[in-house]
Amino acid sequence: MFVPGDLQLIMENLGQLQTSSMSKPTNHTAPILVSRFACPLPGNTKICISKEGDVWLGGHKSRELVKVDIKGQVLRRREIQNEPNGLSMMECGDVIISPRSCDSRSVSRLLEDDREHHLFDTSPSYSAGVSVTIEQEILTCTVDGRVVRINGDGTNVQQIYKGSGEWSALHAVESTDGSIYISDPSHSAIVMSSKYGKVLSTITHTTDVQQFGRPWGMVVDKMYNILCADFDNNCVYTTHQNEQMRELVGRSHGIQSPTWLAVDNDNNLWITQKNGIINVVKYLAS
Repeated sequence: MFVPGDLQLIMENLGQLQTSSMSKPTNHTAPILVSRFACPLPGNTKICISKEGDVWLGGHKSRELVKVDIKGQVLRRREIQNEPNGLSMMECGDVIISPRSCDSRSVSRLLEDDREHHLFDTSPSYSAGVSVTIEQEILTCTVDGRVVRINGDGTNVQQIYKGSGEWSALHAVESTDGSIYISDPSHSAIVMSSKYGKVLSTITHTTDVQQFGRPWGMVVDKMYNILCADFDNNCVYTTHQNEQMRELVGRSHGIQSPTWLAVDNDNNLWITQKNGIINVVKYLAS
């Protein structure tokens, strides 16, 4: 369902997006706003998209996942054990859930028949963002700054990184060469490490010397670009040259306090926001 008044805003944003003079990285096209709607669940929305293009959302203080179409219409609902702090998707369609609740520290795998399989307990701290690598391993971050690698059935667990302080590792994704990008909102940075956690570089600015605010959720697209939301700067960055980041879409495009990202099969970037509004932007040439 569209938010009242959004049609006019979309038309205004379409004009802004199409006429933006911002320099674009290779393989990117001028971003176009495709859809904008309110999440049917309350609060800060988590998102993941399956290989088949199914979009699943989780909300704040809600033990439910909803499947939606590109206009926000609910297609299916699923009950889960805990409010999600992060969502990701296996190739087989199983949903990986990191719980927000302080009462649960169990990263779980939601099977197609709606059974939840316990994978890993993140004690002493609860988990933050979660992602699935190309090799179908799971990367989960914890509030106390750890990044943990887990195999798909939870039998092999490795701590590969430890940041300094709370929220020093919010979300981690792995690139095709095995490098790991870690959003660190505590230090306004994106940390790049080896596959096993050796820090290779720390990025704090875009290519045009804009300092990061609070880097948040990330995603890897089909061109293997790393995209990262910046909560404070109201924008989404993408990798450019020499592992640097540049702004892809931002405040002038209607982005406000972005949190989590996902990319669908049609090269649309789904951007969730603190206010529960979801923007869908076409940014990559087909």
